[in-house]
Parts: sequence; C-alpha cells; structure tokens
Amino acid sequence: MFDPIPQAPRYRLVADALIAKIEDGTLPPGKKLPPDRVLVDQLGVSRATLREALIALEVMGYLETRFGSGAFVATEANQAPRKSLPKESLEAERDFSHGPFETLDARRIIEGELAALAAEQITPAQLDMLWDAANEMEIASRWNAEADQVFHATIAEAAGNGVLADFAARFWSDRVNDPLWSAIETAVEDTNRRPDLVAEHQRIIEALTAGDADLARLAMRRHLESFAQSLLAQWDKPLDDSSEITPHARLKSVVTKNE
Repeated sequence: MFDPIPQAPRYRLVADALIAKIEDGTLPPGKKLPPDRVLVDQLGVSRATLREALIALEVMGYLETRFGSGAFVATEANQAPRKSLPKESLEAERDFSHGPFETLDARRIIEGELAALAAEQITPAQLDMLWDAANEMEIASRWNAEADQVFHATIAEAAGNGVLADFAARFWSDRVNDPLWSAIETAVEDTNRRPDLVAEHQRIIEALTAGDADLARLAMRRHLESFAQSLLAQWDKPLDDSSEITPHARLKSVVTKNE
C-alpha cells in the first residue's frame, strides 16, 4: 500500500536543495554561490555537511570550483555530463546512506576493535599477508588501494567476529563505489603521504605480531586518525557556532588531541 520512505543523508538533502535553485534559475549558470557561512546559516547544517554537498554537486556537473574564487554554477560550456545521485530506493540507500565523514568516524571505532581482537588470534599466514600488502603499498608508484583493502580485510577476518567484519566490508564497499569518496580521496592522494601511510600500516603489523591488543587498537586508530587529518586538511574548519554536532567535529577533536 505504501512506498518505503528513504532515509537520505543530510548532505544529499542539501545537494537537492541547491539543485532546485539551479534548475529554477535562482542560481543561473556562471553565478557564484553565496559564502559558506551564509549557506550554513540558511540551510541549518554544518560546514562539513555543506562541503560534502558541494563536492557531490561538482562530481555531478552542477558546480565548478575556481581556484581562489570559490564555487560557481557550471556554465553550459564547462558543464560535465551531469550524473545523478544514487536513486532514492532502499537498495541505493544501503549503498550510500551516509556521508564520508560519518563513515570515517565509524571506521576509527570499529576497526580499532577489530585490530584488538585480531592481536589475540592472528595466524602466521595472516601476518605474512599483511606484510605482503604493506610491501605492495610501499613499492607502488602511487597509493595501492587494492593492497590497502586486502590489509584491512585480513585483520577483520583474523578478528573472528563476522558481524564486525561485515561492517568493515561495508565501509570498503562505500569507499569503492561512492563517487563522493573518489572525489575527496583524489585530493588526499595528492598530498604525497604514502611513506607515512606505509609506516602506519607497519606499526599495526608489529603490534599484531606482539599479540598486544591495546597497542594494536591504538595503532589502528592512530592510522585512521592520521588519514582523517589528511582528509580534513582539504576542507575549511567547521563554524564554531554551528548547531549540528557532526562526525567531522568528533574527528577534529580526536586528531587535535593527538597532534
């Protein structure tokens, strides 16, 4: 009798609101968007949510970013072929129901516990797989995302908890398939942090080899917090007076404490 009610993430609601203004002519081609502070105030969201929406609109071809000038509605000459956000269906919502900041915050919590569990029962063969993956990351000409995924999947399997492993697999599915993740990870890759990332993975292996659950948890969390720092560095600081409590703010707090 009734159709399911989709649970759209906040950044998608913001993107839809901006698309409506673009398509009805309120924001015509070539028009510069209002400052972030104005949009945050009018939309009632955090700076992080707004930025996720703006990146989504750039990926879709609605916006273009001009270095040093801000975001503009794409002109017809500069428009990329417009893509759609994932369709509003339960299947699509399972694939892309959360923004990247929220996903990264969850990874920091869950994968830390997976590492702690794995430290107590990881096998020599699994440790060899981790070293092989870390070596692949080190020798590749650019960041080897496949080796990175094998690394984290091996730890999830070694933890021996299928429910938590399923959560970890979901993170990677979102990361691989969501165009929003691809857009922001490209910016992170450009920071040339590969040597640091390799060293962080090696410290995780050393903690697992020692069978130290607390150290493994800490090494994994520090690794993901370091990645968060790289990601957050690509974004403006959230507004101090924002009323929305976000994973962005939690990540910033964690990263700042560990600097």
